[in-house]
Formats: sequence, structure tokens, C-alpha cells
Amino acid sequence: MKTRKSIIFSLKILFASVLLFYIINKLIKDDFLGQLSAIQFVGSQYIYFTVFLLLMPFNWLIEAVKWRFLMSTLKSMSLRSAFAGVLAGISTGILTPNRLGNFVGRTYKLEKNIKTKSILLTLLSNLSQFIITVVFGLVALIFYMLILGSFKTKLIVIIIILGLFVGFWLYFKPSILLKTWFKKILNTSLIDGILFIDQSSVKVKVITLFYAALRYVVFLSQYVLLLLAFGQTQKLYLLYIGVGLVYLVMTILPSLTFGKLFVREASALFVLTKIGVPNTVIILTGFVLWLINVAIPSLIGGSLLIAKK
Repeated sequence: MKTRKSIIFSLKILFASVLLFYIINKLIKDDFLGQLSAIQFVGSQYIYFTVFLLLMPFNWLIEAVKWRFLMSTLKSMSLRSAFAGVLAGISTGILTPNRLGNFVGRTYKLEKNIKTKSILLTLLSNLSQFIITVVFGLVALIFYMLILGSFKTKLIVIIIILGLFVGFWLYFKPSILLKTWFKKILNTSLIDGILFIDQSSVKVKVITLFYAALRYVVFLSQYVLLLLAFGQTQKLYLLYIGVGLVYLVMTILPSLTFGKLFVREASALFVLTKIGVPNTVIILTGFVLWLINVAIPSLIGGSLLIAKK
């Protein structure tokens, strides 16, 4: 067991080191400090940045509405409690790969008799966001390849479509897991929980996808607004395609590091430089986005968890 943990930890360090080297190499070539000092806010850039900030609470409010809607199948919950649970989930999720630990914060104060089902509802919520990100990301990838005039990455598209098919299948019919070897490693409460999700109406699952799509549009627009605030003048559709592709790469790229550490930055450097966004702006945008959308809500969520104790 210790050997396995040591191997996983070593892989995390190696993965993070490779990404960090890639990022630093890009910044050295781009004279990061010199380019950073040259960035200035003028005119409409202030407006872009202000709208970006105002969208932050809406980003997590939509997630709270989605969480409250899902939890309504188990118990009545106020929007305030749902919002607090989402913020607490950000705090616990930031420490885990792909933020899978967000269920810890969300379910911390829930009754024991519904905790297993609420954890599965959290996973259902995460899966809905994953599906929406991949769907829109796939559309962005197709447009991206059309613009470049190249379809050399057909295999990638096929893999993504197959993954998307599996994701939709598990999303609407998770009981399929109980017909495989997977059932042998599940306890009774988890099996009951999967059956509970399976029996949730198609209407509930479709509405959950709608909330996920709405939130996706918000944080996608935040990224674009931040790029505009830092003086990018590319056509708007190019920025949306580029950012959609960044989120796709982030989603499908295995995250062995805590909280997608360096993954967003490396993905953005790989994609956005192709449409003319400077490396310095990419790194600065990623940092500000993480600070406003993740770090600050995480601190608030952490304080809520401490207060609950």
C-alpha cells in the first residue's frame, strides 16, 4: 500500500514538474516580466474586467441552484444553504485531483441517512458539467480544425465522442454499473444510491444539464472577458473557440496534481498561442481567473466549514 502511494506521489511530482518546465520555458522565451510591465488598462478594458468580476457570484449561484434542485429529490433546502454547501465544496475540492472532493464540503452537515445519496447527487452534478464541457469543447475543436483547415486529429474526435457516449449512458442509466464486475466492490448503501440516481426522472437529469450549460456559458464568458480586459483584439468567435478548447483539454487531461495545478496554464499555452494570445497574457489570465473563481470562494467556503464545527 505504501509503495503504491509512493508511486502515485512520484507521478504527481513528475507530472507537475513537466508542466511547470513547459510553462517556465514559454515565459522565458516571451520575456514575461518585460511583457507584464507593458500591460495597461485603458478605456473599455475596465468595463470588461468589471463584468468579469460581477459574473463570479453568478457562476457559483447557478451551481447552487443546480445543487438545490438535485437535493430537492431528497429534502427541502434553502438557496442560502445550497450556496454555502457549494462554497464549502470548493474548499474541500481544491485539494483533490479534478476537484472530486467537493462532495465532502457539500454533504458535511447533511443527515447520515441521506449522505450516500447526496454524494451520488454531487457526482451526478459533476458528470453533468463534464458532459456539457466536452460537448461544447468538441464543437470548439471541430471549428478550430475547420479554421486551420486540418482534420489530422480525427482519432481524438472519435475518442471524445466515444467517451461522451459512455458519459451520457452512465448519466441517464447508471444501473448499468450493477451488471458488471463493478458491483462486487460496492456496498449496499452505494448500490441503493446508484438505483436512486437511476430512478431519477429524465426530466430532472435534463434540467440539471441545462443548469450545467448555463454555468458553462458564464465561466467561458468570464475567461473571454478577462482576455479582452488584458487587451486582446482577436475576433470574439476565435476567443470563444480557443477558450472552449482550453476547457476541453483541461477536462480530458488526467489530473494527477491537486486542483488542476498547472494544467489550465499548460492547456491554455498550448491552445491560445495558436490564435495569437501572448504567453504573458495567458498566464496572467489563468492566475486572475483562479484567484477570483476558485481561491476567494474557497477561502469563504473554508471559513464556513470552520464555523460549522
